This record gives sequence, C-alpha cells and structure tokens, in this order.
Amino acid sequence: MIKRAILIISLFIILIAASIMINQQVHSNQNKNDSIKDTVQVDQKEQEDINEETLIKENPQKKLNETQLALFSIEGTYLFSLKDFAAQYNMEWSYNKNEGTIDIKDKQHRYHLLRDTSVISKDGIYLPNNIKPYIDQEENVYLPINMLKQVFELNYTANNDENALAVFSSNTTETVDNSLSVFEETFPTMTEEEIFSYLSFLSRPIQGAHLSMYDSHLPGAARTYRNGVHEGIDWYADVTGVKVDKSTPVLSMADGVVVRSDIDYMELGNDEREEMLNIAKNMNHTPQSVLDILRGRSVWVQYATGVMARYAHLSKVEEGIEVGKEVKTGDIVGYVGNSGTSDGVKENNSGLHLHLDILIYDHLFWEFCDKEQIRDVLEHLFSK
Repeated sequence: MIKRAILIISLFIILIAASIMINQQVHSNQNKNDSIKDTVQVDQKEQEDINEETLIKENPQKKLNETQLALFSIEGTYLFSLKDFAAQYNMEWSYNKNEGTIDIKDKQHRYHLLRDTSVISKDGIYLPNNIKPYIDQEENVYLPINMLKQVFELNYTANNDENALAVFSSNTTETVDNSLSVFEETFPTMTEEEIFSYLSFLSRPIQGAHLSMYDSHLPGAARTYRNGVHEGIDWYADVTGVKVDKSTPVLSMADGVVVRSDIDYMELGNDEREEMLNIAKNMNHTPQSVLDILRGRSVWVQYATGVMARYAHLSKVEEGIEVGKEVKTGDIVGYVGNSGTSDGVKENNSGLHLHLDILIYDHLFWEFCDKEQIRDVLEHLFSK
C-alpha cells in the first residue's frame, strides 16, 4: 500500500511539472508571435511612410508585368526616375529646358507637365495633383510616386527594400478615350459658330460683366514687351460694365474639378520679374514656364468635354478651393487682383483685373481663329 501511494504521488508530481513546462512553452511562443506581429506592423508603417499615401495592397492573382522601380528621396519626397520608368514601359519622353515642359507618350496616351508646377494633363484633360516633378542639373526628370496610380493607372507596393517599389498592372482592361484625337482632327476646320456651340455651357466669370471692347484685352493681341501674344480675356473695371477691385469674386463658369490652386503663392520680386521678361525678350516668344510665372496667383478648373479654364492674376484664392475640390457653376474660386504683373510687384491696387484663359483639350480655343472670329465667339458666349 505504501509503495502504491508513493507511485501515485510521483505520477502526480510529474504531471504538475509537465503542465508547468507546457504553460511556459505556450507563453514563450505567444511572446514570440507578439514580437513577430509587432515587427510586421512596424514594417507596414515604414512602407506607408515611404509612399506618403495608402499603398495598394498586393493581389498576386491580378499582378501582370511586375517590374522593380528604384526610389529616390529628394527634398523629403519619394520620386522615381522618368528615364527608368519610360524604358520599362516602352514610353517616349522629352524635356524641353527652354519651354520648361515635359512630354510623355505611350501607345495609348499623351501626358504633359510643366516645370515648377504640379499640373499634369493626360490626353488633354488636367488631373488633380499636388506634387511637383523634380529636375536635376543633368536634366534628369523625377516624378512623384502618386502619379503611378493617379496618372499612369499602375498598382504598386513597397518592397522590403525601402529603396524600391514593385510596380504592376492589373488584368482590368482599360477603356481608351479617343476624344483628344477626334477633337484634334476636327479643330482646325471648326467655324466660330461650332466653337461657340462647344463652349456654350460656360457662364460669365464675373457677375454682370460684359466683354471688353478693346482688342488688346482679347486673345491674340500682341505683347511686345515679352515677345508674345495675349492668350486670354482680360476683365477690367470701367470696360466690362461692373466695378472691379480686390473684393470682386471670380466665379467658376461651370461644374468642374479644381486641378490647380496657388494657395501658397508668393508675389514676385521686381528683379525676378525682370529676369523672366529678359528670358522672353531674348527669344522669339514667351516660354510656357515664364508665361506661367507671369500669370501670378492662379486657379485652374477642369470642365467637361476637355474644356479647362485658367483664372489668373488673383489677389486671393477662396477658402476651401483646393486641388481635387469639385465646384459648381457660380461658386467663388478666388478674387480679382494684379499678382504677377508690374503693379503686383509694387503691391499697389492699380491694374486690377481677371485674366481668363479657355482651353479645349490643352489647346487654346482660338488657335485657328482670326481676330474677328475670336471676338464673335466671345461676344456670343458672354452675351447671356
């Protein structure tokens, strides 16, 4: 009996010891799993920090043509080399240093960018974008990684290597819009009546204002001081039938999306403006990048059927008018000013006016019109 009791007690002690060992192993494994989980979460956070946006989650079943794209951290922003990207995706591209333009073309689309701005058009339609490309001294062009999805419609995910992205297309078939090609085929032969009809959904940018009678305020007028021509319509006081000052609201002419908003605009210094004018004087025209600077504070709104408006020389941008904002007809986008002009540099209240450019698929609407046709179109358009 005593031996049997000793045996039972021994077995009981062994079971207790085994139970303790198992619990210790379970806790050890749980701590290890928690550590791995924490490490994964840290890695995911680092990847999100790299992209500066929510990364597209990788879906192996939808990945096609995956490529590796090197990342470059430049001035606190992650970008990729346009040269490397174009080589991988069989694109043509060029950078015109004099004009300050970047043009990209693949088998289906055309893209256009402007140096020192975040604006980009795809097939003549401007897209909301807030990050500028970067161009180094060797004229290498770098684009922000948000353009991979928003512009080029490619998915991407961060690799374990923080200096690269895995870029891939999905198996979703893209519907190609040929509106730009169709428009460019018909545009050279469009009559003033047809152009007016195309733009007829637009309303006046200043309430109650009418078109100026001065040809110098209309598109096509010479601007000899910069070896160029006037691209838009000027709306001054006295000649437009309404009072115009820095409190005069500038209205969206239709329903659209804001694709540029110079909220943080800083007025030019006199020396800077003179430098821009000298560049233009030494050429036979005003380069696009120079002209963009001379427009001052601007808001650009993309409308339907390829129509886009540039509201320029503004004194202020209306609160809430940010890139990507949807606006309705008559919404205030900003206020009349003289930014970018000789008076704006002097910070006075002279020469206040709205400068308005109207484009269709990235072409000035008056590209193939003479002076009489331009006025005819605009008088019809703003007589409503």
